[in-house]
Amino acid sequence: MRTKLALKNTIASLILQVITAISGLIIPRFFTTQYGSAVNGLVSSISQFILYMGLVEAGISAAATVSLYKPLVEKRFSEISEVLSAAKLFYRRSGMMYLILLAGLLIFYPKVVASKTINIPFIQMMIIVLAANSVIDYFFLGKYRVLLLADQRSYIISIAQIIGVILTTISSIILIQIDANAIIVKAVAAIVYLLRTLYIIWFVKRNYKYLDLSMTPKKEAFSQRKNVLLHQIAGMICNNTDIIVLTIFLGNRGLVLASIYSLYNLVAYAVTNLFESLSLGVRSSFGHLISEKDNKRLNEVYGIFEFTYLILLFAVYTCMGLLLQPFIELYTKNYSDAELYSSVVYVVLFTLIGLVQNFRIPGSTIHVAAGHFKETQSAAIIEATINLVFSLTLVPTFGIAGVLIGTLMSYIYRTSYTIWYTNKYFFKGSLNKTISRAFRSVVISVMIIIPAFYLLTPRISSWSDWFVSGIVLFLIAMFFIGGINVLFEFKVAKQLFKRIKR
Repeated sequence: MRTKLALKNTIASLILQVITAISGLIIPRFFTTQYGSAVNGLVSSISQFILYMGLVEAGISAAATVSLYKPLVEKRFSEISEVLSAAKLFYRRSGMMYLILLAGLLIFYPKVVASKTINIPFIQMMIIVLAANSVIDYFFLGKYRVLLLADQRSYIISIAQIIGVILTTISSIILIQIDANAIIVKAVAAIVYLLRTLYIIWFVKRNYKYLDLSMTPKKEAFSQRKNVLLHQIAGMICNNTDIIVLTIFLGNRGLVLASIYSLYNLVAYAVTNLFESLSLGVRSSFGHLISEKDNKRLNEVYGIFEFTYLILLFAVYTCMGLLLQPFIELYTKNYSDAELYSSVVYVVLFTLIGLVQNFRIPGSTIHVAAGHFKETQSAAIIEATINLVFSLTLVPTFGIAGVLIGTLMSYIYRTSYTIWYTNKYFFKGSLNKTISRAFRSVVISVMIIIPAFYLLTPRISSWSDWFVSGIVLFLIAMFFIGGINVLFEFKVAKQLFKRIKR
């Protein structure tokens, strides 16, 4: 049953990420062509500030999810209601703090970035529209989403999101084509988000009739909120400071660079979400296994997960390293400033950043499922410090490349720490296996990239060429990377196939 739920969650999440990625590539292209790089850069910049304001969530979701694993396994319904009652209370408090920060953003941000072409009222309305989803989340959705995540039903959330993304994409394209105001285009997403929220609330109330949010809040279940918050702050700094640094330190030029960065990051973010969806699909299953103290099964399942995950990771990033630049050139073909976007340096750095960042996901999935937030918070702080120091030092001279180098350096540290920590505190002997898998995959990836770079990528001149090349490259990468790893670890591969057949 647990394997089926994990598979269902993973498949739904993967489908969501694919559809989101497609939408994320289509809408910005229409949006930038219609409204210009400056407006697109404005949207990206505001979105980053809104992400930072999301820190007022203060670890509620992660702390609640970990606290719900055991009572869900043992069917302690009263305790489940008490935890969610506390989640409701904390989410409302966070929502009020969010509204205060939103008011501050509305007052001060427009004064920094306003220009002759983008006036203050326009910027303020865009902020309100882009912040609407978070307001809905804090006051209505958050507590119900936590329950579904902890109960291995994240596929319900994913299905609602899939429908929402499709509706948003279609509506946005129609509005852009009829030359609607950019604010109206972005408002569509908020309306769809509200509809998704209503569906999820209906589903929870129908399937969890024992739930009573009027019970006394179990606040002690959220004792790790501050530790989770530290991780979130560090994650925000590492994952989302680049655009803000570019905007603040490079002025008006920073908005154009933010637009360029956003396009590359659109692809990088879509790929990262693909791998995070794999983590989300199995995290609650790991959480239940840890709650049951089934260490033997936990070791076996983790070994299978890391083995499969790393094969897919190296196959995908082999393709990204070869296909990102042709993609950027095709995507910006009709841009008036298209020559600013194409850069081999950006391609290499974004590919390395994604590979290093996502390499840690198997280990970090276990850390989160086990609730090891306090134990790993020092590493998160060091990671954020490395990122800030390098980014702020290098951005005046190197621009986008400067912030990317800072991000890469911090990820190298944190991923190394995650691998070490997983080996020491969870799975003894996993370090050598992880390094061996990585070494084999790196060698094979390089052997694929070198000939493909000279023989295949120069021939890409259209979207059909790009698409066909992508399929061919992925199949080649999966065949060789997967095949070699199966030969070296046939026992693990056999366990994987056995579980798939169940």
